[in-house]
Amino acid sequence: LLVRYFNKVVCLREAERHLRLRCDELELHAGEQEAVLREMEAAIQRLSLDADRRITQQHRDHQNNIQLLLQKLKEGVSGEAQQALQDRLQ
Repeated sequence: LLVRYFNKVVCLREAERHLRLRCDELELHAGEQEAVLREMEAAIQRLSLDADRRITQQHRDHQNNIQLLLQKLKEGVSGEAQQALQDRLQ
């Protein structure tokens, strides 16, 4: 009977050691996953800022093109036709 209890204690200690090792491995893996997550969040933020910059630049370019077209209209079209085209552009 004593031998059985002794074997049981040994088995339980061995199982505990394996569980501790597995727990340490999982904690290490979780730390790696958190680092990857932080990198991805930073990449998303960079991409978002880059997209905002590009949209802003496209908007500026579009406004400049509209102003250029309006300038050309003022230079080359009669009053009534010019007003109709300006209304259409805006």
